[in-house]
Amino acid sequence: MADMHRGTPATVKAFGAKLAMFYIHGGVHQGCNITTTVFNLYLDFITKRASAALGTEVGVKVTFKHVDKQLFANA
Repeated sequence: MADMHRGTPATVKAFGAKLAMFYIHGGVHQGCNITTTVFNLYLDFITKRASAALGTEVGVKVTFKHVDKQLFANA
């Protein structure tokens, strides 16, 4: 199977500013069974690096509820 992502140019835009273009070196196709797992691992890595660089905790808090009962938090 050909690597369709390698060499694809990409940019990131946040708060109206656009970062310099970079090339994608790898990844998984959308719809692949491991896509969500790889995304979660990468997001965890990025938030830990950002927290360390900024000296404060960053991330997303996720809380799940079922009816009126909280099942778990900070997943």
